Amino acid sequence: MKTTLSFILALLIIPTTALSQITGRYINTHHGGLCSTTITLLPNGVYNVEGGCEGSSHCSIGTWTMKKDTIRFRQIDSTFKVINKVVSTNSGKQSVTVKLFDAKGNNVTSRYVVGQYVKGKGTYTMDLDSTQTKRTDFRRVGGVIALTSLERLLGRAIEIPIDNADTYEIHLNAFTDWILYKNSSWYDLGNFDLINTPNGLVSVRLEPDDNFNLVKKIYKKE
Repeated sequence: MKTTLSFILALLIIPTTALSQITGRYINTHHGGLCSTTITLLPNGVYNVEGGCEGSSHCSIGTWTMKKDTIRFRQIDSTFKVINKVVSTNSGKQSVTVKLFDAKGNNVTSRYVVGQYVKGKGTYTMDLDSTQTKRTDFRRVGGVIALTSLERLLGRAIEIPIDNADTYEIHLNAFTDWILYKNSSWYDLGNFDLINTPNGLVSVRLEPDDNFNLVKKIYKKE
């Protein structure tokens, strides 16, 4: 997916005044208010969908553009290339340190769960330090770095081999404005459109309500 192109198109298609009016959080509640789906439109052309009921969370991420009154949502899929590059260095420590950076170079280590995975034993979470900028663990025999929260979200292994280096700077093809929930599962909505109306964002396709009737859902701005 050419995400950068999507952002450029978003800037070209959406006037600044319209952009400021449309961005924000929109919510649809159901099952007597026990469940909800929230769509967040960010000014940089990224959207996040988070939904669920008590004790559950599902998350979907992608890019959005707007033309006239139609907002088009294009979801990234589970094959999205998460890692852009890994820069490793060796300072002679016995421990392993991981730092995560987003596509803009911002340190986002505190926003992701990272661990060392050892086959046959499981994953050991790496501790976040007091500066909130790095995660550290002692070097485990046969261990690989596992981006645990992203693995859970995208449903596939995301691992970096550990060699003689002790510090790994992992640069992600992800943006700071992604809103991630550590226990979320992937919410496969695919691509979809919503219509901007005075009452909120209205779904184009029919979706089942609490009584399994097909209706157009309305997402109210918070």
